Amino acid sequence: MGRFFLGLLAAALLAGCGAGAKHRSALDPFAYDRGAPLGLRDRGVINHGYPIKIHDVSFTSPKRGRVSGYLVTPPGPGRHPAILYMHGSGGTRADFIPLASYMAARGAVGLTIDSPLSRSPSPPAKTGIAALNQDRDLNIQNIVELRRAIDVLQSLRDVYPKRIAYLGYSDGAKAGAILAGVEHRVQAFDLMSGGAVPVYVYARQAPRSLRGRITRALDLVDPLRYVGRAAPSSLFFQDGLRDQTVPRYALLNLSRAGSRPKRIRWYAAGHPLNKRAYHEQLVWLAARLGLGGPVVPGALRGP
Repeated sequence: MGRFFLGLLAAALLAGCGAGAKHRSALDPFAYDRGAPLGLRDRGVINHGYPIKIHDVSFTSPKRGRVSGYLVTPPGPGRHPAILYMHGSGGTRADFIPLASYMAARGAVGLTIDSPLSRSPSPPAKTGIAALNQDRDLNIQNIVELRRAIDVLQSLRDVYPKRIAYLGYSDGAKAGAILAGVEHRVQAFDLMSGGAVPVYVYARQAPRSLRGRITRALDLVDPLRYVGRAAPSSLFFQDGLRDQTVPRYALLNLSRAGSRPKRIRWYAAGHPLNKRAYHEQLVWLAARLGLGGPVVPGALRGP
């Protein structure tokens, strides 16, 4: 098996691509001890003189290490809806601070976290099936940590535990597609520029003797397998007509596989989308979370 093929398979797994054979219960790969201590730490506010506060936080990963994040909070007493954010490949928890701040100005608490890859961008190099299994494990860890982040949000006194949404971009959207199938504490999922390709497309490029092992590795982190199980959670797919990072057929695969209720919107934009997409995102999330009050005085309204 050549280097190009192995690289293609590794990239496919990191992207969460594919649709494979059925295995055991969908929750099994992403199970963890919800009763374990959260280990939540707040190192304090990192911005001052602005009505929306950004806290540097972290919590214990159910897998290993600590998950770093930013908790974005609106002013005022009482409980608020919440949104969990996940960046794309090569991104960090900082990427969603502007969007989380816009939603906080409307009364939503935001939590944007670093993925396992952004915290450890250079895991020990492996090849072949071992590389696939390593990347599969990192993807599973990411989903488990996202589930733990929901535990963190629900533990906060100023959060409504049953009014939580998720926003993911690119690889974060693919992670959200998996999360949607196993985590129904989230009411709504906004999935931006996320696509998927069936597992068999990758497996059939391998020697016949390896196809079963490849399919099993990819199938456990296959967004097409899970996104169809999102109901009753709502799905919003936001994709660009000029996306040069994710092929259009892959974008179509994911949105078509999603369960209902769902909304699909295409924009005259590339992979990062555009101002119209972000405006519609704010409106959709506000409606799903019941945010109808005035914008916090002195805070930016949006892009």
